Amino acid sequence: MLLWTGAMDVDARPEKRLSDRALARILHDINSKRDARAHWVGDLTKGTWLALRNCDRIQKEEAKISKDLRDDKYKFPEVPPFDPKEAKAPGYTPILTSQGSYTAIWKSNAGDDDEEDDEEDDGSGSEEDDSEEEKPPPAKKAKPSRSSSYSSGDGNTATL
Repeated sequence: MLLWTGAMDVDARPEKRLSDRALARILHDINSKRDARAHWVGDLTKGTWLALRNCDRIQKEEAKISKDLRDDKYKFPEVPPFDPKEAKAPGYTPILTSQGSYTAIWKSNAGDDDEEDDEEDDGSGSEEDDSEEEKPPPAKKAKPSRSSSYSSGDGNTATL
């Protein structure tokens, strides 16, 4: 899917692809001594895979990551928790954090977002629609135990 969406295209604009760090981790994995399953990685000698392997920017980032992994100093990426106050700030976008780094959320249907937001949270505090969602699912019918039924093996079952 990453290939089909262009997320692994090293030449794409940053907002249209994975971060350099994510691409460097992919490069680190495909360059490792452990062979990936054939359906995980395509032909490394052409297309996007070759471009990834030959990109100087990604190679430099991968070298840093490899060193940090060897020295046990690698820091895993962290995503800050959602803060509802940030969403009310002028200029807020779910695509960028307040520090300018990209988030995992991508904007869908640019024209419909305002209408959906109004419907989702109108500020009235009413939770009428949520009441149905909180109901537990209906109880399942009990299956007969093995001791209370007999099967002749021909598909017919009789209760004892």
